[in-house]
Amino acid sequence: MLHYDIKQATNIFLKSYPVTSLKGQIITSIIIGLSISFILIIFQPFGTYEFKMNYKKLFLFGYGMVFSTVYSIYYLIIMTVLKKWFNPQKWNLAKEIVTVIPALIIISITSIYYYNGLLENYDIRLKDFGYFFLLCSAVGAIPLSGFYYRKYLKSKLISVKPSEVLAGASTISIESNNKKENTIVVESQDLLYIKSCGNYIEVWTKTHTKPYIVRNSLNYIEAKLSKNEFLKIHRSYIVNIKTLDSLILTGSTYTVKIIGSDLLIPISRSVVKEVRSFIN
Repeated sequence: MLHYDIKQATNIFLKSYPVTSLKGQIITSIIIGLSISFILIIFQPFGTYEFKMNYKKLFLFGYGMVFSTVYSIYYLIIMTVLKKWFNPQKWNLAKEIVTVIPALIIISITSIYYYNGLLENYDIRLKDFGYFFLLCSAVGAIPLSGFYYRKYLKSKLISVKPSEVLAGASTISIESNNKKENTIVVESQDLLYIKSCGNYIEVWTKTHTKPYIVRNSLNYIEAKLSKNEFLKIHRSYIVNIKTLDSLILTGSTYTVKIIGSDLLIPISRSVVKEVRSFIN
């Protein structure tokens, strides 16, 4: 029983999980920072209600700004330097936790010096770092939990399951961020390509002349689709690799032709070699 529980817990941490873009991380840092400021100013936990000082609310508001600033800079650096680490197809909850812990540590250290510089002037001890880390984690627990729960819900937007129609086939079920919209279910072999259009995606299939329109993100879909069947060839396109017909070079621009149509889809130079291997 214990072995089963450990295995089940391990599967949760290793299960595919949506990776947040840099823009998303910056927006998240602002929202969480403002939430922390709100919690500190309104509830004044952990003895902050005893602080006797001028501009107390402004001082407490500063903790949220410390969080937002450090968090944003941290992800700006790490997502620029370690691009492969944030591969959407290999992202999971374990990597999410491993990545955010250093951010919390740096935020805790910065908070110590913020507190020490404006309120106290004492020799910082080693145990203070652990104390502030616990405080930062506790205050940020509610907004961070909301953020990760939202990501968890998004991770369930797309699922691949065995088809009951064709043996050996599979269906792709795509739900919209808008709960009022119906879920779209298509067979993987029927799917031609998916195109990003702002906050929406177009799902094009062989059996329909018009696309399905779904409010969702291309990145979340990419993380869920099988990389053995689908490939992101451009920032706005994911294609079924079995539908690739030919690679065309016009000037300095590459496009790929889809089998059974005159459609030409733009392709990024970084995947030209991979696309050519599928066609050949």
